This record gives sequence, structure tokens and C-alpha cells, in this order.
Amino acid sequence: MVYALFQEQRQAHTDKLAIVWKDQHYSYQSLGNAVDQLINDLHAVGIQAHDQIALFVPNSPEFIIGTLATWAVGASLLPLNTAYTEEELLSYTANAKVKLVLVTEKEDQKIKDLGLATLLIDAMPVSIAQSPTTANVPADSSALVMFSSGSTGTPKQVVRSHGAVIAEILNARETLSLNSDDTIMCCAPMFHAHGLGNCFLAALMNGGTLVIHSGEFNPRKVVKTIAEQGVTIFPSVPFMCKMIASTPFKEAPNLERLRLVYTAGAPLDEEIAIAFHERFGMYLGQLYGSTETGAAAINAYPNADNRNSVGKPLANTIIKLIDDEGHPVPTGAEGEVIIQTAAMTNGYTGLDELTAETFKSDGYHTGDLGIMDAEGYLRISGRKKLMINVAGNKVDPLDIEKVVKQLPGVIDAVALGKPDPLYGEAVKVAIVSSGNLTAEDVRAHCAQHLVEYKVPKIIDFISEIPKSPLGKVLRKYL
Repeated sequence: MVYALFQEQRQAHTDKLAIVWKDQHYSYQSLGNAVDQLINDLHAVGIQAHDQIALFVPNSPEFIIGTLATWAVGASLLPLNTAYTEEELLSYTANAKVKLVLVTEKEDQKIKDLGLATLLIDAMPVSIAQSPTTANVPADSSALVMFSSGSTGTPKQVVRSHGAVIAEILNARETLSLNSDDTIMCCAPMFHAHGLGNCFLAALMNGGTLVIHSGEFNPRKVVKTIAEQGVTIFPSVPFMCKMIASTPFKEAPNLERLRLVYTAGAPLDEEIAIAFHERFGMYLGQLYGSTETGAAAINAYPNADNRNSVGKPLANTIIKLIDDEGHPVPTGAEGEVIIQTAAMTNGYTGLDELTAETFKSDGYHTGDLGIMDAEGYLRISGRKKLMINVAGNKVDPLDIEKVVKQLPGVIDAVALGKPDPLYGEAVKVAIVSSGNLTAEDVRAHCAQHLVEYKVPKIIDFISEIPKSPLGKVLRKYL
């Protein structure tokens, strides 16, 4: 069980610093005490093994405490984006059959107003709880539930077992030589697989220290924190590195302990990589993964020759490329990326047909296109699916189109991604309307039904949607 890994670190590093957040510092023991209290609170409200618990908390110690306590009682965790609309929260919690939502006082009323049961997380209990009873659930029991957008327009429920989460932790430990000397900077949201796996779990399941950035991303503050806290690894996203590289500093920051900075969630533009290297003398690595698999490949030793690649597969992970007939492609040729790892899910809950199409005997068919060189370095060259990638957040165009078409006066609509210098891609929607709709009308409507990063930034009113003779939308003309 995942919680047992944390207990190992708690016992081995009792007084060591586990979390730094704002002016708060938690040792492994004080963090464990807060987890113990929440475990007892969960038992008191009737939570049992295999129940589904949602976590509606921003990046903070409470997120860590809520996650660990959920796993300790044998329940399954659904981490939620605190920017979700009421409609999205109701949809995700209903689909996952959530029994209880863990919150702080700030989020408590919002969740209660939706008719959902809540429990407050106490990050600093006054008294130390008695040793709580923990559950010993099988390795194939559900540990983590996330939702991944897909080509069907329906949120895909991704369930990963305790065994799968443990496999990702151990694979990353072996690949990156993670240990108690590491201090990891967390700016990525922990409700996302990147922040959860590559920051939270990578630090605290290896006896390291997790430094959690609070509030909006501030490049000057982040670099200052990296220097002051002696950060060794900084998992980031491209736009963070772009902002850092372009920020002036009165004095050059001391980054001597920083051994690896890497990006994930979106392709790393060459100009960002060059600017970062020129500024700090470090090459940026890239990590490749998904909600379905967790981290799958990483360029842990980036240099001038391999910096455009996402590196090699993690330990105990197999990545191969195939053509449209399912045959392996030669070295240097483009093919679809197939991932085989014990860290991945077995399929999508309630979507049997899509599961059969995506998860086959040879692994997870990502829909991404890649090229692998003779040394085994993988470069992602494109994708077969029409997903939009907004700063690492995957957006299904059909989700946008469904909402836009509900607006009176909309005859047809097509959503797509357009290059954005800061976020990788921005959401664009092309609309055929019969009335006097304005871009403000569309944005206001979408903001009521979609999380912020899904709201279209570019809105184009056109006379007709370009289509092929067979009726296929020709997105290249939009």
C-alpha cells in the first residue's frame, strides 16, 4: 500500500524537514501527526476501505495530509482542481461516486452548497492523536482517480491502483537516484499527475524535502526560494522556465545544488531551452507521461545533443513506436508511441470500447507520434489525436464545442488549438451563428460551464465551417 512507503520514511527520518510552505515547516514526524489525526477523523465519520474520497484543496500541506490519510484508511483519492465550476465538480464527484470531500475552511462552504459531505483538514492539530488503525488493502485496489479528456467528448475516468502508484514511485527513484538529500520545488498543481507524482511523491516517498510554492507563479520568488532552500530538482512546465529565463535579477542566484530542471505537460520550445541555458548555464530536461501512465520517459541528463528529446524510458518501462498496421518502425522513423509499465491504469471506467482501442496487449496506445534515435532517446513529433494542450492541461475540443453549441444562436462550432507563446496552445473556437452573438457572450457562457483554461481565448465568427466532401472538418483552414 502507498501509505506504507510514507511510514517507512517517517520512521527513518523522524526529525528531518519534510515540507516547507510559506513560513511553515513540517518534519516527517509532525506531518505524520497531522495525518494520524485525519485518519482518526475519517474513521469517526464512517469512512471505510475502498470508499471514494475527493480532495478539494490547493497546493499546501493540507493536500499532502489529505492524500496520505485517504490512502492510510484504504480509500481512493480523487484530487480536484479548485478552479472547477460547480457543474464540473458535480459531474466529477458523481462519476467517481464520491462519499466525502476533504477541504479547508476556505473551500468548505462551496462544497457544502453543492450538497456534498465535507470534512475539514487540520494541518496543525493541538494534540497528538493516538496511533490510528490503518487498512492493508491489496495492491490492485484503487488508490487514485483522475479524469483525462478524450476524443469521445466524455471525461475518461482513470483509476490507478496502489501497485501502479508504487511502481511509478520506484521507477522514478531508480531512474533519478532520488534520496533523502533531495529537495524538490513544487510549483505544478498537485491535483495534476505531474505535480502529484513528480513533486509530492518523488520527495516524500524518498525521505526528501518538498518545498511548495504558494499563490500565483512568481519567477523571482521561485528562483529565490530555490536558492535559499537548496533545491536539487525542479519539475516545471515550459511557461515557468520561459518566465524565469526572462526575469532580471539584481544578483545572480546561487543554484549550485540544483542538479536537474525539467519540464512536462507541454512541448518545450527550442527558444525557451536556449534562453534558459544562456541565462543559467543549464540544459532543461523534458519528461513525458500521461494521466494514464504517470511518468514514462525523462531526459535526466540533458545536453546540447539530446535536449530536444524527452529522454529515455524510466526504469522498468518499455516504450516502442509502431506504424498504422501495428508493426515496429525502424530507428529514426516516426510512429505511434506505445507505453508498457506497471505504473499504468488498466483502462477507462465504464468505457469498454475506448479501453479496448487504447489499452492492448502491447501496452497503452498514446495517440502521440514520436521518433527514437539509435541511443534510445525519444522525441515527440506530433499527435494523432486532436487534443489541445494549454500549459500542460489537456483539453478535448469536443468538450468546448458541446458547451458553445448550447448557446442560443449558435448553428455550428469547431474548437481547436492555436500556438501560444506563453502557454503552448490557446483554445480557439470558430462559430457559425444566426444572431448577433459577440465574443463576450461566448466567453461569459463558457466561463459558467468550463474551468478557466478551457474558456476560448480566440473567438472567430465565420459564415461556414470548412469541410471535405465526406463532411470531415478541415481544421487546417481555421
